[in-house]
Amino acid sequence: MKLNRPDHARPPCSRAALRQRGLTLMHVLAAMPLIAVFLVIASKLFITNNTMLKVSVADQERLGRTDIAVHQLRRDAWTADQATIEHDRLSLRQGPTTTLWRVEDDGLLTRTAPEADGDANPVRRYEGLGTITFERVPGGVVLILDDERYLCPLAAADGIGHDENGEIGD
Repeated sequence: MKLNRPDHARPPCSRAALRQRGLTLMHVLAAMPLIAVFLVIASKLFITNNTMLKVSVADQERLGRTDIAVHQLRRDAWTADQATIEHDRLSLRQGPTTTLWRVEDDGLLTRTAPEADGDANPVRRYEGLGTITFERVPGGVVLILDDERYLCPLAAADGIGHDENGEIGD
């Protein structure tokens, strides 16, 4: 019985055919360090990516809380007739009522407003804002959060009011 192959071809199970198709132990040993280096680099990139994701989410949440606190402080300052700063307290007088902003020992910023404000809860807390201080400037109050300054202009204080464009003027 004659097979359909040339006479010079070797059968597939010969030693030479196996040697040509397979990998030697040397090839496998040479590839293992390359795979290990790739895995180390990939794991470090994965860990760095996860860390950056957590940091960016935390920063985004902090920026959101800061924006809400600064917006409320600006609303309070805009309607205030007088501002008084004592250490870590800011009092904004609006006619007969006073809104108190206070920095707690743990860095918590609290706003206590009169109940006539229409709020069901007159005390609001803003946490995780960082280092907080207040500074009085002509025509307003500056809220300082970790060396970032947010100006909160007053409606009329120290003889300084606002023109029709909302700008501070004499």
